[in-house]
Amino acid sequence: MAEAAMSVRGGALLGPLLAILLALLLYGLSGRGSVVWQAQRQQQEAAQMTAQQQADRQLTQRWLAVRAAPQDSAAWAALAQRYLERNEYREALRAYDRALQLRGENAELLAARATAHYYAAGQRMTPPAQADVTAASRLDAQEVSALML
Repeated sequence: MAEAAMSVRGGALLGPLLAILLALLLYGLSGRGSVVWQAQRQQQEAAQMTAQQQADRQLTQRWLAVRAAPQDSAAWAALAQRYLERNEYREALRAYDRALQLRGENAELLAARATAHYYAAGQRMTPPAQADVTAASRLDAQEVSALML
């Protein structure tokens, strides 16, 4: 009788156990496990990188985006922003110039370029910076970056 009870309990456990194993197998075959594993690995790598290495990696990613879509003004603006954050003002100005060539006059880009001019001049308002602030304000009187300069 005890053997019969154990056999019934064992059979009752076998069904859920097989269901769990089948679910794990299907999950593994779906590729989602690989995506999760890659994301975790990237997070671990990022945590081990120094701030400079992370900044360099982000700059490289922005450059790759520009190379992939050289006519994308947003990619150029993102590259310019990264240069600005790295205090590489000449490069930032070149990238903002290209973004403006592609997009045309845009208050946000003009204000961002004014900021690059301002910092390139040692935090002084120069004629090019003032011209960009004026143009940005003319296009959008509420452009925050222009108002802050």
